[in-house]
Amino acid sequence: MVEAMRNGHTIIAACQLLDVSRTVEWEARKEDKEYCKAMDEAREARDELVEDALYANCLAGDVSAQKTWLFNRASPRWKANPGLVIGGDGDGEGVGAILVPIKEVVVNIPSGKTGTEQSVDE
Repeated sequence: MVEAMRNGHTIIAACQLLDVSRTVEWEARKEDKEYCKAMDEAREARDELVEDALYANCLAGDVSAQKTWLFNRASPRWKANPGLVIGGDGDGEGVGAILVPIKEVVVNIPSGKTGTEQSVDE
């Protein structure tokens, strides 16, 4: 089972390959700590292969891969829905903090004015 996982099979596919029910495999995990650890390590190794492939795609210029990497590895600085925080203490939290999507801020600027000409009182 562990070898099948290392070779890229899902748990279900490995069970089918070895003619073992998913329930039997699950029970084996609960009863055999070494087996459970080996299965977890096989899954982690597969995840690492995907992470390495994603990183290689990032370096090759794949913008989608770059976004995925940054959203997951540097999430405080990279967000899927960036916005402008108005009020609060600058961390996006606290009383009076409002997260406004940047698109709305740009769309709602009165015609004939740029963002630098618009006053706060308007």
